Amino acid sequence: SSSSIHNSRSITRPSFVVDTNYPRLVQFYHPSSPICQSFQPTFIDTGRIFRSDNNGAYNQHQNYDSGSTEAATVTFHAINCAAHMDVCASPEFAIHSVPVLLAYSKGSQKGRVVKRTDDNLLVFDDVANVLGVKLHEGGNRHPLSKQLGGHSK
Repeated sequence: SSSSIHNSRSITRPSFVVDTNYPRLVQFYHPSSPICQSFQPTFIDTGRIFRSDNNGAYNQHQNYDSGSTEAATVTFHAINCAAHMDVCASPEFAIHSVPVLLAYSKGSQKGRVVKRTDDNLLVFDDVANVLGVKLHEGGNRHPLSKQLGGHSK
């Protein structure tokens, strides 16, 4: 019917979808979910790694050709589905279980699901690939899933 079309148009698309200047990693979560709670440190660690990796000093030392995937600033967003049920339940996302991670590459409004490991963690290179960025060799790049959720420092 015409009313349903009107309603879907009136939903404002979230800024993390529409603002495509940077790669974005979006977590949909529910604060009372134990899986979301245990995943939270990993999401924070991931943000820390990508932010420290993609700093200006590092970029200045690279000779990027125009075709390469430049290490861009990645923005991180966490959507509380208890508070923003309209967003999580909207046809664009249709979040049925949490946590869900969507990665948006620079210039894209289409999110791709980032899979968590069986132990509810992330592999950095997988995240970088889906975001369309490269993490530089060495440094923080190598802790894989088993270490990623741990706080060894």
